Amino acid sequence: MKGSKIYAVFILIAAFCWGVSGIFTKVITHYGFTPFEMGFIKTFIAMLILMVYFYGKDKTILKLQSKGDLKDLIAISILGYSLYSVAYIFTVNEIGVGLAGAMLYTKTAFVLVFSAFIFREKITLKKLCIILLTISGCICISGIFSSGAIIFTMKGFLWGIASGIGFAIYDVIGKRSLNKYRSETVTLYTFMIATVFMAVLANPITTISKIFQTNTLPFMVLYAIVVSVVPYMLYVKGLSKVEVSVAAVISTFELMVATIAGIILYDEPITFFKIVGIVLIISAVYVLSIQPQKKVIESRNVGEIDYD
Repeated sequence: MKGSKIYAVFILIAAFCWGVSGIFTKVITHYGFTPFEMGFIKTFIAMLILMVYFYGKDKTILKLQSKGDLKDLIAISILGYSLYSVAYIFTVNEIGVGLAGAMLYTKTAFVLVFSAFIFREKITLKKLCIILLTISGCICISGIFSSGAIIFTMKGFLWGIASGIGFAIYDVIGKRSLNKYRSETVTLYTFMIATVFMAVLANPITTISKIFQTNTLPFMVLYAIVVSVVPYMLYVKGLSKVEVSVAAVISTFELMVATIAGIILYDEPITFFKIVGIVLIISAVYVLSIQPQKKVIESRNVGEIDYD
């Protein structure tokens, strides 16, 4: 992470924004919006905000070097962003928020495998230990060890794995696109393509009408800014300079923030395993930040020093 600390901070801020998204979700659900409608709203408004912003700042943001690059951007938007968003909703409906969050962050393992094939990133013992700490922390926070009944179905498991794969695809293919394009271009195209796809899942006219009927437009704009515009702009910016497997681990900070927010705002119980989960995730990020010390080795040639 040497030389990339500021970009790692970008990813942490993005994770924080995603972590507080549950606060918005609870309020919006109260007004009768479905998960698909919420997905369309945040994506559509985010797209409009970024288009207006970049139209005044830089109109070349939409220019592509090759039409073939659109394939990766479609993959990021549909197989990545949209897949994990939709799959996560179905996972929540099947097995609950806690387990759904833990299943979503199986992405750390998928990212390790995908990045090894696509970017030739080395699968090291350190990375394997970090992933073990991360997934263990997510499982502890999920509430699977609580005394209450745990709902677990095969359908929920499969949707959960799909959400993890989708998030991993977003990270890995997004990283590849960032080798050619600015983070702003990748983010804007993601929202544009995803908006069209999400419109198929949610009736846009009905959804927009419902916003005006409930007088929630200002809140929806705030929702889109906090949950979509700010975190995705920062996350993709961070991803441009941070190893994709490292970004995947840092982003699990989201689950820790969501847990703390639930405890503070909704009086959710503080359990031993939640504390253990938070400690494990912090430990994973700490281990990730440790840089191996350079060993000075005397060379056979007099006056030369090698660093290993």
